[in-house]
Order: sequence, then C-alpha cells, then structure tokens
Amino acid sequence: MRKRIILLLSLVMVCMVNSASFAVTEDALSTNNPDDAIINVRQQIVELSNCKGAHSFSDREEINLIAEKYALGDPADIDEIIYVPFNEAKGLAASDENITSSESEKGNGRRNASASTTYYVKKNGSSEERGGLIRSSTYRYPGGTMTITESVSRGWSFTESAGISVSDDIVKAKISAAYNISFSKKDTVSDSQDIKVKAYHKRNVKAYVNKRIYKGELWKKYLRKGDWVNTKCGNTKVTRGVGVIFVVGKNVKL
Repeated sequence: MRKRIILLLSLVMVCMVNSASFAVTEDALSTNNPDDAIINVRQQIVELSNCKGAHSFSDREEINLIAEKYALGDPADIDEIIYVPFNEAKGLAASDENITSSESEKGNGRRNASASTTYYVKKNGSSEERGGLIRSSTYRYPGGTMTITESVSRGWSFTESAGISVSDDIVKAKISAAYNISFSKKDTVSDSQDIKVKAYHKRNVKAYVNKRIYKGELWKKYLRKGDWVNTKCGNTKVTRGVGVIFVVGKNVKL
C-alpha cells in the first residue's frame, strides 16, 4: 500500500513538471504585463519593439501573425523573420502614454499658475507599422551576408482644430517635452545577417524599417473672466524608427 502511494505521488510530480515546462515554452515571449509581450498567437498580440535584442521567428503561426500585422506579404513565402532593434530606440516614455486630463492640467497649473495661457499634451497611446524598404537582395547558393546601416529621422505633425491657430515652435516644444524626445537626433541601426541558401536554389531577403507612431492631443489652458478654461487645439503625432524587420524568403529552386 505504501509503495502504491509513493508511486502515485511520483506520477503527480512528473505531470506537474511537464505542465510547467509546456507553459514556459508556449509563453516564452509573453509576460504577465500585456504591454511587455512580444508575441502571443492565442491572443493575436505582437509588438516587435518589445524585443530587447535581436530575435528570430520561425514558428509558422508566429510568422503568419507578424506578416499580417506588418504587411510583409504572403506568409507562405516567408521562411524566417528576424527583428533587430535600433541602437537609439529609447527616449519616449511608454509608461507615460495615457496621461489623464486632470493629471496634465494639475501639473501645468502648479508650474504656470501666473501664466495667461498654458499648453500641454494628452497622450493617446501608440502603435507600430512597417515603414519603408531599406534593402531587397536575392542570394544564390551558398548564400551571403546582408549588411545594413540606416539612420531614420524622427518626425512630428499637428492637425489644428477648426478656428484655432498655434505656432509650430509651441507645438514642437510641447511634443518634445511631453515625449522626452529630440527631433534633431536620428535613430540608427547597423547590423549584418548571414543568409544560407540550398544548392541549386535562391532566396530573397528584404529589410524594412519598423515604425512606432505616438498619437496625442495638444490642449491649452487659459484664464477667461477669472476662470480656467481648457480647449483642444488639435491632434499630434510623433513617428520614429524603432527597429529593422528582416524577411527571409523560402528557398526557391532554380
């Protein structure tokens, strides 16, 4: 009887270890915080800019999901996707993306209590999308090396609300301060990928910029007849390169 109990306990422990192993493997790129997840096929989540370093994706379901979100073409033609972050991909405060109106007003009010007009930015989150093509090359057996060195300018835009005019200097200064970003600097990457090709085959490799777009609103707070009034001035947008997406095509017979 005692031997039977020990055997049952051993089986239970083996099952628990196997279950834990499966969970770690399945969600190796996911975290408890959805904002930090790189990819989760079950939840259809993919944010390549969450990669802390170069990462390769070869799982068929992951390739399908990445190809769809970033418009990389027919996933059936893709053998591997490699993501490499830009060297200078920091500077925008992702943890500060959703500032509420009251927090923004309160902070600006304390700093500028005597000012007649104060401008501030409300952040409305961010998203990723595939940017321009950096390079496209076709390799034959035995393969070669794709080397890229790219610098991408940071950009901003502002769409004014009807009947409101704000100078570009004010808009640029407020966006720069709100996102902790300098528009005079560029985001850069320098990377090489070794491409292997089977005998009597060829394969195409493309490298795209991955862009992150931060949307927001510019507001002004001013005194009117002794009361503080808040008015939306328009919509803001910040765009910057955050990484490179290498799309490695399948071996095609010559």
